Amino acid sequence: MMFSNMKLATKMAMGFGILVIISAVLGVTGWTSLGGVARNVDLERRGVECVDALSDCATLRRDFAIRGFARADGEDKNSVDKWYEAFNNLTAQLEGLKSAQGMSTEHQGMVQTVLGKAQDYKNVFARQVEARGSKDEAFAVWGRVGGNVTQDIQNVITQVIRPALAQAETGGQVEEVVRWARINDQLDKEVIQPFLLMRVLAVYLVATNADAQWEGYQRQLLAAREGLAMWAQQIKGETQLEAVAAKLNDHFKQYEDGGQQYYSGILADRAADRELRLAAADILETIGRLTTSLNEEMESMMARSNALMMGMAVGAVIMGVLLAIFITRSIVKPINRIIAGLNEGADQVNDAAGQVSSASQQLAEGASEQASSLEETSSALEEMAAMTRTNAANAKEANDRAAQARQAADAGDQTMKQLNEAMNGINTSSEKISKIIKVIEEIAFQTNLLALNAAVEAARAGEHGKGFAVVADEVRNLAQRSAQAAKETTELIEDAVNRSQQGTAVAGEVGEALGTIVSDVARVTELVNGISQASQEQAQGVDQVNTAVAQMDKVTQQNASGAEESASAAEELAAQSQAVKAMVNELVVLISGKNAEAAEAATAGARVNRNIGKKKLNVNVAHRERKSTNRKAAPAAGSTAVAGNPEFLTLDEKDPGSLTDF
Repeated sequence: MMFSNMKLATKMAMGFGILVIISAVLGVTGWTSLGGVARNVDLERRGVECVDALSDCATLRRDFAIRGFARADGEDKNSVDKWYEAFNNLTAQLEGLKSAQGMSTEHQGMVQTVLGKAQDYKNVFARQVEARGSKDEAFAVWGRVGGNVTQDIQNVITQVIRPALAQAETGGQVEEVVRWARINDQLDKEVIQPFLLMRVLAVYLVATNADAQWEGYQRQLLAAREGLAMWAQQIKGETQLEAVAAKLNDHFKQYEDGGQQYYSGILADRAADRELRLAAADILETIGRLTTSLNEEMESMMARSNALMMGMAVGAVIMGVLLAIFITRSIVKPINRIIAGLNEGADQVNDAAGQVSSASQQLAEGASEQASSLEETSSALEEMAAMTRTNAANAKEANDRAAQARQAADAGDQTMKQLNEAMNGINTSSEKISKIIKVIEEIAFQTNLLALNAAVEAARAGEHGKGFAVVADEVRNLAQRSAQAAKETTELIEDAVNRSQQGTAVAGEVGEALGTIVSDVARVTELVNGISQASQEQAQGVDQVNTAVAQMDKVTQQNASGAEESASAAEELAAQSQAVKAMVNELVVLISGKNAEAAEAATAGARVNRNIGKKKLNVNVAHRERKSTNRKAAPAAGSTAVAGNPEFLTLDEKDPGSLTDF
């Protein structure tokens, strides 16, 4: 029950962990066994190296038997030196084998035995070297004695026998010639030839070291001594020849002693060689037993390791099979349930994706139409905003003109007041002038009266008053003219006064009208100012509405784009659901081993649906780009409405991307 509640990864990890542990145990066991085998192999290799070192000693001993103490060309060591180096190598190999890892006490005892026998082997070789030295010394005696014999015989022939023979031949002493010729022949036959044959046999003995050659040498030595005795018997009476015979006898004795020494060396060499062979055989036998024991131990270890590893491998296989069956069953059942749930979920997701895709397509189309309508509304609002701005500008200008008119009206009113004051002043002045003119008229009338009186008096004077009468007449004319002028001036002044009064009345009326105009202009100015402020606020409100509509258009376009993307995502979701079903079918094939053609068909259908979804997405994108192009062209008409007033900007000019970010 606890295992069934575990996670899949935990089950897999536990199964693989058990297999890894079994593999690790197998590996450790195999490694340990292989380590023991490797140690035994190394020990066996060391034993073989010891045998090789002993073989090198045997080879160098054979070389020593052949060459002795002589050195080969280009070498500074003889066979003895090389043998001792090989022996030291042998002992080093044995010491290394003794202290090697894995050596048991028994095996170490065997190696110690071999070391003891190797020391005996060395001592015996030392005796063999000594025997070879004795043989070489005897051979040197043979050479020296043979040279002395040869020299003495040569001297006796050249210094005694040949002169005596020549002297007898010269003296014609036939008997002496025959005697000396017989001495010479007997020397050659009884001494020289046996001695030479003895030396040849000695050489054969050196070459073979055989008892048969020694016996032949002994016989030939006896024959040479007997021949020398016979020759000595023949030359009795010849002092020089007897002395030579005695020396030859001593030489033969030395040659015989040398032969005895050489043969003793042969016997000692044989004994040493035999002991060496026995010692080498014992060493080889002990090393052989050691390697055999190591080999048997290695085979036993390998057999135990193989049996243990085989048993563990069989147990691991059985446990692995049981674990595989158990884990597979614990995995396959949930997977089958998951497969059923995935199939059902994939079908539901596929249906829901189809519905979402259809709804998203409708939403995308509606959003696109709404975006187009909002775009047109935005264009109309933009035109309205342009006209509102124009009205606001005109209202502002009218306000300015009204203000100017008010100022002009105020100025006219002030002027009319000044004019009224001037007219009043003119009336006053006219009244004063009228009074003055009346005074002038009265003066003219009085002057006329005076002139008339003067004329009357001049007439009464007669001739004496004629000049005064003329002056009086002229004064009378002037008075009449002044009166006439005063009368006309009075009429004109009265007319002017009348007119001035009329002008003053009209000016008063004009002043009242101008006051009314000023008040009306002030009221109009206030109204135009209110209209201007309202128009500005209206323009700002239209701009805000236009901005809001643009934002709504942008949001609508985003919603349309999101709807199209949702439709595409729904179609992709449908395709993914088909792919999930295909993977589920593949999982079914993997789990249940069913025919994989259904899974392949489902995969192909998923790919087709995915391609169809991509094509629909491309069509929606093209439709969206076409609407965006139409929206880019729409604001151009609105921009012409305010083309005459460069002070105002359309929405497109202020924010070129406000309607084109769809």
